[in-house]
Amino acid sequence: MAKVTPWWDRLRSLADNALTGSPLPFEPRQRKPKRPDPREMVRLRARFVLHARALAYTRLAFLVLAAVVVLVPQLARAVGFAGIWPKLGLALMICYAVANLLLLRSTRHGVWVTLATLLLDQVAVAIVVGHSGGMHSPAMDAHLLLTVFFALLFPRPIAVLPPLLALPIGAVLGGGFVRNWSGETLLLLWYVALCAIAFYLIVYLTHRQESQQRAIVQLEQDLKNLAVLDERARLSREIHDGLGAALSGLIIQMEYLMTLTRDRQVRDELTELKDAAEEAIAELRRALRMMRDEFELVPSLQATCEAFRNRRKIPCQLELTGQPPRLTSEQQLTLFRILQEALNNASKHARPKRVTVKVQFFVDGLQLQVIDDGCGFDERNTPVHHYGLVNMRDRARKVGGDVMIESELGAGTAVTFVLRGVGGEATREAAIPVRYTAQAATRSSRAHPPAH
Repeated sequence: MAKVTPWWDRLRSLADNALTGSPLPFEPRQRKPKRPDPREMVRLRARFVLHARALAYTRLAFLVLAAVVVLVPQLARAVGFAGIWPKLGLALMICYAVANLLLLRSTRHGVWVTLATLLLDQVAVAIVVGHSGGMHSPAMDAHLLLTVFFALLFPRPIAVLPPLLALPIGAVLGGGFVRNWSGETLLLLWYVALCAIAFYLIVYLTHRQESQQRAIVQLEQDLKNLAVLDERARLSREIHDGLGAALSGLIIQMEYLMTLTRDRQVRDELTELKDAAEEAIAELRRALRMMRDEFELVPSLQATCEAFRNRRKIPCQLELTGQPPRLTSEQQLTLFRILQEALNNASKHARPKRVTVKVQFFVDGLQLQVIDDGCGFDERNTPVHHYGLVNMRDRARKVGGDVMIESELGAGTAVTFVLRGVGGEATREAAIPVRYTAQAATRSSRAHPPAH
């Protein structure tokens, strides 16, 4: 059986769509981004709250005037609002006006409560117009003011319907059509034209201002990105000419010192220092490529595994499957850093005979597995002040990914990094909680193959 949506949920959905610009059920759909910009949503919300607060204060001012008319007997009899019903109506309007003012900033209820109270205002004005002269009533000015607020709060063409529908209701309640059909019809058409022109003008100006605001924001973002690129280029030049030159000179000095001594122990120490300097230069060049947006993921993964194999003297096999999806710079760097950290941990703590790196690329994500046949460990007894695993988890969470550590004493370790929803869809809120298991890595990878 199909689930029935409550009417209040449908009303709130219509109000939210009217505020954010999403297509309504009875309007033609347009292509829009799946995820609206959060900053744009905050700005639209702030604009709505500003206009809704102006509506609330204006409503309170009209309620004060209405209270004076209703509560003073002479005025009430003069305008035809003597009796208990006008007082009850005034009390009802005061109640929902206060409720709207209190719920104005509510993200969940503010929009639809404002829409509901605005519709109630329209009904109240139509009744007042009908009982105070119809199209000749002084309350027609309040009707035009409500039309302006409809246009300011919900700048969509569909929002003009309530003010337009209220006009014939007020005219019929006023009874003028019976006495003067032609004159009342012309007056009704005149007010319809005024409402339509005012509504169109405000909606047009609002949309133009929104377009200009978005253009300004985009220009500021482009200027900011250009400034960041310029600063990155400057820093990369400074680092290359300063730190890079110093490391290159250090390597040359190490090579020269190695020619001056025949002591094996000294030569081994110099070789180790030279390897560390070469590794620092490789890391420096990689950082420079990242700063210049010249970082290539697959060649970097291959170079890292090859450097690990050559320097650590441990066989390291890299298996690549699929084509890399569209990854951001932060996602690429996260994958690379997790691979680096996993290989460093394997060489320092696991004493493996072989390491296998498996990278599987999917249409919307990837999976990295670093599997070794070392001594393994018990994750419940991880030494304190060791932050390698913590850093991997933090990096993965930041891009919306998941890190799983699977190890057994004497049976090796597997580090798995999974990232889904790439291409701008991965968010920190979408990150899967990090899980720990104590099962063999091969068993887990065979029992739960990644879904393509």
